[in-house]
Amino acid sequence: FEIESSQFEALIKGNYQFSTLTEDIKTLLKEYKLIFSNDEEALKAYFAKKTPKPVSAYEGEDYTLDYQMTLTDINPLLHLFLPDISISPDTRLEGNITGGYTHIFTLNSRIDTLQYRDSYFYDNTIDISTSKIADSTEVLAMVYLHSDKQDIRQKAVSVQTENLVAEAIWSEDHIDIQQSVQQQNTSNHASLAGNLLFLPDSTLLRLNTSDIQLLDRSWSVSGKNRILFTNHEVYVDSLSFFNRLPSGQSQEIAANGILSVDSSKQLTIRIDSFLVDNLNPLLSRNYQGTVNGFVDIKNFMNDPDDSLSNLMLNSEILVQNFTIDEFLVGDLVGLANWNNQKSYLDLNMMVNRLGRRMISMQGSYNPSEDQEQLNLRASFKDAQINIIEPYIDSYFSNLGGTIDANVTLTGRLDYPVLKGSGKLKEGKAKINYLNTDYFFNSDLVFDENAISVSQLLLTDNRNQQAVFNGGIFHDGFRDFLLDLKGDLANITVLNTALKDNDLFYGKGYATGKVTLFGAINHLDISARLKTEKGTKLFIPIGGIEGIEQSEFISFVTKDSTTQESVGKTKLTGLNLDLEIEVTPDAYGEIIFDPKTGDIIRGRGNGQLQFLVTSEGDFNMFGDFQFTEGGYNFTLYNIINKEFKIEPGSSIAWQGDPYGGILNIKASYEQLASLAPLVVNDIAKESDDVQRKYKTEVLLKLTGDLMSPDINYDINVDNYPENNIDLRTAVESLKSNIGLDTEELKRQVFSLIVLRKFSERGSFDGSNAVSGSVSEFLSNQFSYWFSQVDENLEIDVDLGSFDDDRFNTFQLRLSYTLFDGRLRITRNGGFTNANNQTSTASVIGDVTVEYLLTKDGKYRVKMYNRSNFNSLNQRLNIASTTTQGISLEYVESFDKVKELFSDTRNRAIRQKKDIFKDQRVEEETPASQSTEAPNVLGATKKP
Repeated sequence: FEIESSQFEALIKGNYQFSTLTEDIKTLLKEYKLIFSNDEEALKAYFAKKTPKPVSAYEGEDYTLDYQMTLTDINPLLHLFLPDISISPDTRLEGNITGGYTHIFTLNSRIDTLQYRDSYFYDNTIDISTSKIADSTEVLAMVYLHSDKQDIRQKAVSVQTENLVAEAIWSEDHIDIQQSVQQQNTSNHASLAGNLLFLPDSTLLRLNTSDIQLLDRSWSVSGKNRILFTNHEVYVDSLSFFNRLPSGQSQEIAANGILSVDSSKQLTIRIDSFLVDNLNPLLSRNYQGTVNGFVDIKNFMNDPDDSLSNLMLNSEILVQNFTIDEFLVGDLVGLANWNNQKSYLDLNMMVNRLGRRMISMQGSYNPSEDQEQLNLRASFKDAQINIIEPYIDSYFSNLGGTIDANVTLTGRLDYPVLKGSGKLKEGKAKINYLNTDYFFNSDLVFDENAISVSQLLLTDNRNQQAVFNGGIFHDGFRDFLLDLKGDLANITVLNTALKDNDLFYGKGYATGKVTLFGAINHLDISARLKTEKGTKLFIPIGGIEGIEQSEFISFVTKDSTTQESVGKTKLTGLNLDLEIEVTPDAYGEIIFDPKTGDIIRGRGNGQLQFLVTSEGDFNMFGDFQFTEGGYNFTLYNIINKEFKIEPGSSIAWQGDPYGGILNIKASYEQLASLAPLVVNDIAKESDDVQRKYKTEVLLKLTGDLMSPDINYDINVDNYPENNIDLRTAVESLKSNIGLDTEELKRQVFSLIVLRKFSERGSFDGSNAVSGSVSEFLSNQFSYWFSQVDENLEIDVDLGSFDDDRFNTFQLRLSYTLFDGRLRITRNGGFTNANNQTSTASVIGDVTVEYLLTKDGKYRVKMYNRSNFNSLNQRLNIASTTTQGISLEYVESFDKVKELFSDTRNRAIRQKKDIFKDQRVEEETPASQSTEAPNVLGATKKP
C-alpha cells in the first residue's frame, strides 16, 4: 500500500488485509487507554462485551507488515489537529506491525527539529515498542525519547538545555519511569526516577530517587512520598522537595492532603524558606529573596462540564527582602481567596519597603470572563521608581524619586489596562552615554496604552532647565516605546572623559530641542542644538594609545570600601543624531597625538552634524570656521610650539570624522634678532640690530585632515625700516626664502627650534653642530623659563661648551606690565671685565622703558649700564656705570619729505598694503576667555 503526496509519502509492505489492520489499530488504542486509566469498572464492562477467542482461532489471522513514512511537509496537515507542533521537513518514520494473538508495534524515528509553540528541540530520537496479548490487560511496552539540545522559551525567558532523556518501561501492572536533563554551560541538571503501580481500584505513583542540581544546590525528594489516583480523588502524602543550606536549615516545597470534590478535604502546598535565586537560571536577572507561604485547595475535582464555582482556594505568600540585581524592592505580601458565589479570585497585595507601605492593591481576578478579567485598585505612596532601574541600566542609572498615584487595573491578565493619575517627585537619572545627571518633577497620567508626562521640568547640576512632554507607550504592557520631546535652555548635554567615550568627549551646554523615540532597547536620540558658554568638545582622531594612565584611575577616600569598575559605556541599541550650531562660546580640540600635544584647538562658528549608530559607527558632516584658535606644532616630543590660527580658517567634514578637509592659516610669533641676517659685521654690534623684533612663521594647512599639505612663510614686522642694514637683511631674507625652499625650511626650523634666525649656510659642516646644540639648549631653557608667566621673557645664552662657560653665561630677563606699555629689562652676565663677581655685575644692565602713547611713538626710557674700557681693565680699575633718562619720539618713513608732507599717512598706508600682499595680515590679538585661561597659549597681550 503506497501513498505519494506533497505533504508525505508512505509505503506499507506485508501479507495483510487493510480492513483488518485498521480495525486492529482502533481496538488497540482503545484498550491501551482503558488499561492506563486503570478504571476497573470500565475495564470489566469492556471485556465483558468482547467475546474471547482461543489461541487456535488466531492462527489464520496472523500477519506482519513493515512501514516507512517520509514527512516531506507534514505541518499544514499536522496543524489541523495539533496547531502548536511543527516538524522539520523530510522527517522519516519506520517500523513494523504484527497482528494476531499477540499484537506488536514498533516505531523508530529521528526528527531534526521539533517545535512546540516557541520552544525548540534539536536532534531528536524516538524509539517505541509495545506488545499486548489479545483479550488480556497484560502489556509490555518501552518508550525511549532523546533530544540533544533544547531551547525552552516562555515569553521573554529562554533556557538552553541539553541531553534530555525520558524512558518508560511498561510491564504488566507497573511502569518504571526515568528522566534527566542538563542545562547548557552550567552544572545545573535534574534526574528523576519513579514508578506507576496499577492497583485494583487506583494507581500509585512514587518518586524513588532524585538528583536535582540547581544553582549549585542539590535537591532531594522525600523518601516516603505517595501519590494515589482514584476515580474522584488524588491523595498526596509526604511529597516534598528540599535542599539543605550551609547554615543547617532547609528550603522546602511540600504537598500533603487530598484533591477532592468533598469540601471537607483539602490539599495544602507549603513553601518554607524557598530562595528566589533558585529561579535565576531560568530568568535574565539576578533576583533574591525568601519565600514563605501556603496554598489550600478544596473542591478542585469537579465534573468537566461544571465550572469552578465550587472551588475553594485560600493562599498567603510572603517574599521577604526581595531584590532585583541587588536593588531592594522590599517585602511582597500576597493574599488570594476564591470567591465561590461570584466565581472569582479575591486579591490583596502590598509592597512594604524599609518599614513603609509603598504599594497597595486590592480587587479581583475572574478567569471565566473573556475581556474584563481584572478589577483591581492600586495605590502608590512614595513608591521608589528605581525599582525599574535593573531593566534600563544599559542607558540610564542613578535612578531615583518617588511616585504618588491612584490607579485602576482592568482588562485581561495577558492584556491589562491601567488608568489613573499621580505625581512624580524628586526624580533623578543619569544618561550613561552622555554621563549627565538630571533632576525632575512631573504630573503623571496613566491611560490605556500610555504613561504620559506634561510639562516635566528637568534640571541639571547647574540649575539650568528643560521642559519635556510625552511619555511611555505600550501595548498591554508589552513592546514599550519612549516618546519624549524637550525644549532645552543652556542645559548640560555632555559630561564625559576619554575613559567614557573615545569617539568624542568633553562638556557640553546647549539650547534647542531634543527628541527621544523608540523602544528601550533600540532608542533614537535626535537633537537640534546651539552651543552655550563653557562647552568644550574633544575629538581624539589620533587614537588613545598615548593617553596618560591617570585618565583611567579612580580616586576614593582612604576608608572607602567602594570599588568602581571603570569602562566605556556601550552604545548597543542607541542611535544619536545631533545637529549642532557651533558658536564662539564653545571650545574644541582635534587631538592628533595627546602625548606630544599635537592638537588643533579653537573657537568659531559652524553647523555640524554628529551621527552615532548603535554599532559604534561615528560620522560627521558640516563646516566650521575659526574665530580664534591654535595649532600645536610638535617634533620628536621635544619641540612644542603654538601657532595662532587666523580667523576665517576652516575645517569641513563630509562623513568620516578623520577625513576632514583643512583650510587653515596660522602663525607663530617669535622675538628674534636680525643680526644673523646682517652682512655688515660692524653694524651687527648696534643696538638696533641686536634688538629682537616681532617675527612670524606663517603656516598654511590644506587638504586631508590626516595628511595635509603644509606651506610656510616668514614675516618680520615693526623693525626700523630707516636702518639700511636691517632693511637690506629683511629684503634679502624675503628673496632667499622665496627662491630657495630649502633655505625657507632652514629658517623656519631655526625660528621654531632655536628661536632665532640663522646665517645662511649655518647648518652646513661639522663646526656648526656644537654651536647649534649650544644654541638649542640655550633657547630651550629660555622657553621653559618663560612658561612661568606670559609677561616674563627670559633668554639664556650658555655660550660655548668650555671651562669658561660661567664667565660667558649671559642672562636677559624682561618683564612687561600694564598691557605691555611698561618693560623692565636686565641684561648681561654675572662677572665683570676681570671675570670677578660684584654687586653691579649681578644686577647687570637694567633698562626701564614706558610707552607714553599706545602706539609707542612717544616713550620715556631710564637705564643703568656698565662701561667697558680696555685701559681701565689693564690698570685694574673697576668698571664704571652710567645712568640716564631719555624722551623719545619714533616715526617711520621712506623719504625725508614724507615727515613734513600731508600725504605722509597715505604713503604709509600704501606701503603697508604692499607688504600685506606679501604676507598674511596680522590679526589684533583677542583677549582670552575666562572660561579657558591660556587656552590659545601663543596669544599674548600687546
